Amino acid sequence: MNASGSGQVSLNLLVDVFNDSSEEITLKRIQIRSHGLNNLSIIPKSKVLDAKIPPRDVRTIDIWVDARFRDSGSRQTSTVRGTAIFESDLGSFRHVFVEPILEHGLDASGEDEP
Repeated sequence: MNASGSGQVSLNLLVDVFNDSSEEITLKRIQIRSHGLNNLSIIPKSKVLDAKIPPRDVRTIDIWVDARFRDSGSRQTSTVRGTAIFESDLGSFRHVFVEPILEHGLDASGEDEP
């Protein structure tokens, strides 16, 4: 995570995508945004992909987002809402997920901790 100004950070999110089907799927797009009341406000981001995921396999997607701390004194857990859009031989589908962000390596001001 890189601090890019007072209260603003760039976050590198790693999203594990598991294909539990018996067909190959292709991740075409992933969208990330803040979810609910968070200490960290993520600027919505959409990334276009063409990531093929074989049956019963996992693929890690790397996505950078910009975010801003709303309250530099708060240490509450932040959550993201993501939408993954897939294509397969059986058609298109989407999966929505909500996950916590672990703010390792940052103090409440957004500066890297020693």
